[in-house]
Amino acid sequence: MSYEGVYRRLVMRPSPGLKSLLVSFGVLHTTNTALNILYSLALLLSLSRALPQDQYAQIVFLTAISFYFQPIDQVLGRISFVELRASVVRNETPRQYVIAVLGIQIVVLTAASVCIPLAIAYGQGSAYHVGNSFYLLFALLTNFWAFDLQSTAFALEMGGKFVRWSLLHRLCQVAVLSALWLSASFYIFASLAAGVFIAFSIFACAALVREIGFQRLPSIQVSRRSRVQLFATSFMSGLADLLILNVPYAVVSFTYGVGSTLVVFDSVMKLARLVMAGSRTLAEIGLPRHSRFVVQLDVRSANRLFSQLVVLCVLASAVPAAVVAINTPLVFSLLLGPNNIVPPGAAMAISIIIVATGLYQPASMLLSFTNDYFAIRRFALVVSSISAFVFPAITVFKPDPIHLLWYFATLLVLAGTVAAVGGRRREREICGVE
Repeated sequence: MSYEGVYRRLVMRPSPGLKSLLVSFGVLHTTNTALNILYSLALLLSLSRALPQDQYAQIVFLTAISFYFQPIDQVLGRISFVELRASVVRNETPRQYVIAVLGIQIVVLTAASVCIPLAIAYGQGSAYHVGNSFYLLFALLTNFWAFDLQSTAFALEMGGKFVRWSLLHRLCQVAVLSALWLSASFYIFASLAAGVFIAFSIFACAALVREIGFQRLPSIQVSRRSRVQLFATSFMSGLADLLILNVPYAVVSFTYGVGSTLVVFDSVMKLARLVMAGSRTLAEIGLPRHSRFVVQLDVRSANRLFSQLVVLCVLASAVPAAVVAINTPLVFSLLLGPNNIVPPGAAMAISIIIVATGLYQPASMLLSFTNDYFAIRRFALVVSSISAFVFPAITVFKPDPIHLLWYFATLLVLAGTVAAVGGRRREREICGVE
């Protein structure tokens, strides 16, 4: 066959196998995450340059508030996933109360987006800005989409559909972001961004509710003790994430106030969260298989896949960590522009934080979705014990920003190691024996 013929077959008319690969869940989910990371970078670049320093600090504070809600979304997402995933794998009737959980959560987030900025404005004696409520709603719905809705879709084996919705939604948000550059109005951007998210969230909720309602398979009785244990397990896992990823914001704000140290810490965490998004995506691609192995009590396969995913995420996170280590000022100058105050001497601490997120994120996520009560309880206790030493030390000694990052790097490395060890399945605990 001529070169031209080969070119036409591979490029002009891709083979069915190539077409299937290009639209596979793994490729689409990875593409969506890459687009999300680019969007987050673009949003950071836009806000840091379009807003004055005092208003940018307010946006940082509102974003931090959304981080405090994230563990709640993670807890509810885990409950939905565990309940629905076991039903799907075992061909049972899904738990209908998941529908009510999604509805209540979206109402709570909407109310919080109005009440919290109002309370802040009243407490500071300043004017209330509707744009702040729109932005907070946008940030809160980001968590709702990524944890509540996505977990529910994955459990129902609707990952392919959901990732297509996510791609379309993100493309719409990219178009909305251009309004910030064209209008130079934060209010216009925030209102449009929140409006688009509300529309997509309502659509996704309706589709998931229909899917749950269409299941008409034999049901199985679940004991009250099992239901209580599921909630307890999810909340313990959420507590660990809260201590690792959210409470440090409160500790830094309480110790140093809303100022330069908080901005440095937030800047590093913004970069770390971008890397965590990539690690989480790699783990999520393997999550349906891993959860199926867990439900089917295939311990060897579950452990092998768990180890492969964790190692892959650590190796992937080492790439951006190396870039930061080589030229920290350039990286954060590109991200923050004139608002960059990250000290160059923090390069090694930041690099370790980034690699540690590649360990912590997949290990803790896969562990949390197994509904392993004993392992998650131990994980939460160990993380709580470590935090009980690190957080008071920060408050008492008030380290400079570089040493503060070393404190957090230590916390993250220890937590990631514990999650990696605890995430591997054990025969006796799967069988319900501690």
